[in-house]
Amino acid sequence: MKRILLLVTAFILTAAAAAADTDTADTVAADANSETGSGSGSGSGQLISLAFGSIDISDAFSGMFPSYVQLGIDYHGLELIEGKPTILRLLAGGARTSYTLWTNDDGAPVESYPTDESAMDDLKFAFWRGDLQARLIQEILPHTAAYAQWSLVGALPVENIGGASSTILTTVNAAAYPDKDGMLANVLRFGISYDTTVKGTMRDGIFADLSVTAAPGFLLNELIGKTDFYQVNGTLKAFIPLYAVPMAASETKRWLSVYLADRIQVDYTLGEAVPQIYQEYSSLGKKMRGFESTSLGVAFTAVNNLELRVSGPQFGLFGMQIGYPRVHLFADAGFCSGDYFNNDTAENSLFTASFGAEAALDLFDFLDIGYRYGFIAAGETIRGESSFGELFFFLHW
Repeated sequence: MKRILLLVTAFILTAAAAAADTDTADTVAADANSETGSGSGSGSGQLISLAFGSIDISDAFSGMFPSYVQLGIDYHGLELIEGKPTILRLLAGGARTSYTLWTNDDGAPVESYPTDESAMDDLKFAFWRGDLQARLIQEILPHTAAYAQWSLVGALPVENIGGASSTILTTVNAAAYPDKDGMLANVLRFGISYDTTVKGTMRDGIFADLSVTAAPGFLLNELIGKTDFYQVNGTLKAFIPLYAVPMAASETKRWLSVYLADRIQVDYTLGEAVPQIYQEYSSLGKKMRGFESTSLGVAFTAVNNLELRVSGPQFGLFGMQIGYPRVHLFADAGFCSGDYFNNDTAENSLFTASFGAEAALDLFDFLDIGYRYGFIAAGETIRGESSFGELFFFLHW
């Protein structure tokens, strides 16, 4: 039943995107809490088209069902620079999502894995969230766009599905958990992006993004909870084709595709009140396969994710592309340094590394159902294990 729900969701979202003539090659759709999103391009000739933002999961259905989707429109009726496309993107989203904390009552890192289920349950929590987002995207050169974004983000932590006295709900340390009783924040983001990526079974091209996020307290960010931080993010992705076996009847379809994929991501965050929503994606643990997702949440984190990707042929049904099998060999290397978020506990320049393999079935170029197995080569997880295996439904990056 869970898998059926996933397939239905993937089909609906993909069909909607196709109906909106979605094309992201020359536009940016970075979301405040993800590297990039998706959205409609400016090449359709439509005045208004459908746009998607970020997608997240919940503790509902064991985390197997996308319960949070930003949805909105792209307005193409503006022209700030003659001959250059301008897009005004308006998005809204709201749902229940979930997290696991790897910090204690005072915000310091958890050093050992809980010995019983109730202690583990205390680290888990869910929250109701909602946001409004307005983003202005301006092409300035071919494949290059500048963007400015305003977001109004709200969240209210609650017990997870199993019910627990979650740390974030019971702690009295509002400095370590400024969003413990909820948060409402105005967040600004400015950036520039370059994207020549050709998607499909054989990716090719470069994606680069540099952005600054500002959520200072004086932007009315202390009315509910407290939000006060700044963040600089740099992301570079490269896709290099190596080998292909084309189908005789098609110039674009292939029996086999082999290419290298590499991502470098650097985040620097400073501020005295960083909500949980904005901690996860800059934490080193989120960027490293095999490490706990929100662990190593410190001021400076950097990662390099290198993959050798092998993709099989596209499966089709009634003229529609369904998906394709894929296998990856990966090696992740990371570095972090600085104080933990909302805490003066310092991480002394830690280097981490992991490697392994993953196999999956891509569905609609949206969802990847697969299994990952790997080994820890440097650093130590909270679990203290040297190897890891896990099911996944979305690729690591």
